[in-house]
Amino acid sequence: MGIRLAAISVFLGMVPHSALAISCDGPLTEVGVENTGRVFVTHAVAGGAAPRFTFCNVDTTYNSFTPDVCRSYYSLLLTAYTTGRSVTFFFDETKPENAGVVDCASLGLNQARLPFYLRFTPAS
Repeated sequence: MGIRLAAISVFLGMVPHSALAISCDGPLTEVGVENTGRVFVTHAVAGGAAPRFTFCNVDTTYNSFTPDVCRSYYSLLLTAYTTGRSVTFFFDETKPENAGVVDCASLGLNQARLPFYLRFTPAS
């Protein structure tokens, strides 16, 4: 049983992220909260794209994120923005909220998107 579980873990670890999701890496050029409470980010990604999207709301549950979780993400994003850290957003293109997303540029402007993972890395 333990050997089978270890083999499955190794196999899953070998699947590249690109096979599971679209990842967009780069610095944030804008982080804010709209008057509706929605948190938005503008993300400078490779190829000159600068998608601006929202994914949570600090006042109400939005896109499956509770206000407390959203405020935590907002705090992390502000820290990344002010310290120049790079942020990678991972999007599952099969989710309805991410319809039409095939690469970072297709995230669009002022769209509600649903990332499933954020990774923060040091600025170069």
